[in-house]
Order: sequence, then C-alpha cells, then structure tokens
Amino acid sequence: MKLMEYMAQNSVKKVNSEIAGRWDSRIKPRSLWDEGREGARTYIEILGYGKGIKAPKCFQLGQMALNEGHVALAEGFFIYASKLEGVALEDLDAVNPPVA
Repeated sequence: MKLMEYMAQNSVKKVNSEIAGRWDSRIKPRSLWDEGREGARTYIEILGYGKGIKAPKCFQLGQMALNEGHVALAEGFFIYASKLEGVALEDLDAVNPPVA
C-alpha cells in the first residue's frame, strides 16, 4: 500500500480536544514539524510521549499535523501507525527516508 492511500483510508474527520491540547502543549512549543517525518519519532520515542501509543492516536496526531499544514510531520505519524498495525508501505523511500 502507498503512504497516501494509507493516510486517506485512516484520515480523521475531527481531531479530539485531547490531541489538540497535546499539539499546543507538546508539539507546537518544540516546532517538531521542522524535523519533518522525524518529528513524529521525536515525539513518540525520544520525548517519550508514545508509551503505549496505538494507531488511532497516531492517526489523530497525523490529522492535526495535516490540519496545521505540516504534511511531512503528518506522514511521520501515519508511518508510525502503519508499523504499529503491521501494514507495509511500499513507497517510503521514494521521496524521504522512513522513520526509523
């Protein structure tokens, strides 16, 4: 499956207030979008906010990033979700390196 297909299949109509709050308190102050896709890994693994995270929360975070105009960061969250779900994405190396 291609990344854009996966993102379209798992898009969220409305981001919940919990995720919006996390965006404002955790992601925005650190400008994690400046890291592109890697910003998702920074949030989840390096900063430690992903303990026990599941794909639906990654979808929410990715949608929030899209809503704010940060496509690469959104891709990072969706890529992370795909790994949690065991979904192989075939086009990750085409434009940017994948999130490790």
